[in-house]
Amino acid sequence: MVSKTSFWSNGSRRGSSYMRRLAPALLMTVVLGLLPFGATQAQENNDPFVINDVIVEESDTDRVKAQEVALDEAGNRYVFGRFDGNVEFGEGSNGQSLNGTDGDLFIAKYDTGNNLLWVQEFETSVRGALPSANAAGIEFDDFFGNLYVAGDFRGGLDVGSKRLSSGANADGFIAQLDPETGNVQWVNQIISGNQPVIVRDISATGTVVLTGRFGGIAEFPGQFETGETLLSLTPGGEDMFAVLYSQVGQTSFAVQAGGNGAEGLGVYKDDNIFTVVGDFAGTIRFRDSNGREQAELTSQDGNDGFVVNYNDNGQLRFVTQIAGPDSDSAVHVVQKRFDIYVAGSFFNQTTIGVTRLTSRGQNDTYVARISSLNGSVQRVTQIGSNDIDFLRGLDGDNADRRDGNIFVSGTFFGPQLIIGEGSTAIRLDKSDSSSRTAYLTAISVDGGVFTPSFGQIVQGRFNTNRITVDEDSSNIYLAGGYQSAVTFGSRTTGRAIELPEPTGQEGMAVAHYVSSSGSSSHDADASHR
Repeated sequence: MVSKTSFWSNGSRRGSSYMRRLAPALLMTVVLGLLPFGATQAQENNDPFVINDVIVEESDTDRVKAQEVALDEAGNRYVFGRFDGNVEFGEGSNGQSLNGTDGDLFIAKYDTGNNLLWVQEFETSVRGALPSANAAGIEFDDFFGNLYVAGDFRGGLDVGSKRLSSGANADGFIAQLDPETGNVQWVNQIISGNQPVIVRDISATGTVVLTGRFGGIAEFPGQFETGETLLSLTPGGEDMFAVLYSQVGQTSFAVQAGGNGAEGLGVYKDDNIFTVVGDFAGTIRFRDSNGREQAELTSQDGNDGFVVNYNDNGQLRFVTQIAGPDSDSAVHVVQKRFDIYVAGSFFNQTTIGVTRLTSRGQNDTYVARISSLNGSVQRVTQIGSNDIDFLRGLDGDNADRRDGNIFVSGTFFGPQLIIGEGSTAIRLDKSDSSSRTAYLTAISVDGGVFTPSFGQIVQGRFNTNRITVDEDSSNIYLAGGYQSAVTFGSRTTGRAIELPEPTGQEGMAVAHYVSSSGSSSHDADASHR
C-alpha cells in the first residue's frame, strides 16, 4: 500500500514512506533549477505565480483523482474526488485507509501544512443497478460556514448514515457536511424518471444551487417535504435544470430550459442572483420558478451556448446566446462585482456579442466578460492551439473587485498553445511527446482590457480538472490526476516539483501555486466561494 506525501518546491517531502523514491525527485528538482528552458514558455520569466507544494494520494493498483478543491477562511483545503482500490489518506496517526470499489467518492480535509484532518467516503454498491458515481463539485459557503458536495450516482450510494438507491438510471445528490468533522448533516436525492439526472456544478452563498440535465421527469424532494417536480420540455431528450436549496436543505424552487435538448454545465451564486451556463440544440425555452416561459433562443446550427441569469426567487433577468455555425458551449462561470465571466468552447467560428472569433485549430476556448445588469457582452479573448483543446476550469479572485485576475485550466493537443491575441499573447510549447498537455493561465483584468499575465504547462500526463483561487490570488489550486512522471513549475524560475510515476493506474495530485510577489502561501483569511 502506498501512503500520501506532500511534495514541496524545495525538493523536500512530508512523511517517511516515500524515502525509497526520494532521490530521483530531488535530483530532478535540482536539474530543473539549473537547466535553461529554451524557447518553450519563453514568456515565463518573472512569473507572478510559482509552484509551492503538491498533495499526493495513490491507490495501490487502481485510480484516485481529484475533481475540485474548496477553501475555507483559514486556508484549509477540502478535496472532492473519486477512487478505486486501497488508498491510505494521510499518514501516521492521522492516516486513514479506505478501500474503494466501483468508483467510490471521497472528501478529504487538509490543513495549510497538507496534514490530513479527516476523510469521508461515499461508498457505491449494487442496489438495483450496476454501481457508479461521479463527483461534480464542492463548495465552502463562508456565509454560514457550511461545506457542500454534489454529484450523481447509479445503483447504491451511502452518504453518511443515509443509503441512497437509484433506479436503472442515474440520480443526483447534494450533501451538506460539517467542515470540522466531515459528518454528513443532510443529503438530498434528485430522483430521475426514465432518463438519468446528471449533476454538473454547484455554487453556494447562503443558499446553494445545482445545475445539470434531466430527461422525462425529475423530482427534487428536499428536506421537510418541500419538493419540486419538473417535466422535460424536450420530448425524448434532455433539459437543463437549476435547483436552489436553503442552508437547511429545503427545496426553494427549480427552473428549467429545453425544447430540443439543453444542459446546464456551470453555475455561480452571488448574494441575490445566480447565473447558469450551458448549451442547447434547436429551440430552447426558459421557464422561471413559476413555470412561465420567459425567453426563447434558436441555435444557428448544431449546439449553441447560453448564459441565463435569475434572481434568488427564480425569476429570469436575462439570457445571452453564444452562437456559431458549428458547435458552441458555455461551460464555466464566475462573477466579480458587476461582471460575469464565462468560459466555453467553440468549433471553427463563433460570435459573442459583436466579437467574431475563428479557431486556431479544431476547437478553441473563449473567455467573455458579460454585464450582470443586462447580459451585454463587454470583452472577449481566445485560447487555442492548432489542434483539439479542452477547457477544464475557471475561477476568479476577489469577487468584490472588478479588476484582478481570471484563471483558466485546460489541456491542448497541438505543439503550441496561444493565450490571448497580438503582442501581449503568451505562447506555451509542449515539452515532451505526450499527446495532450495540461496548462494553467491567468488573465489580468484592468478596466476594459484583458491581458494574459501568466501561463505554464504541466509536463507529463496530468489530467487536469477544476481550478480554485483564493480572494487575493495568493493561492491557486489545480486538481486532477497523473498517469506518468509529471513536473509542476517552471525551469526558468528554478521552482519545480516532480512526481514519479504513480504506483497504481492514476494518482491524485493537487498542485498549489503561490504568488511570487511577497504574499504568504498560507494566508489566514483566504476564502473562496
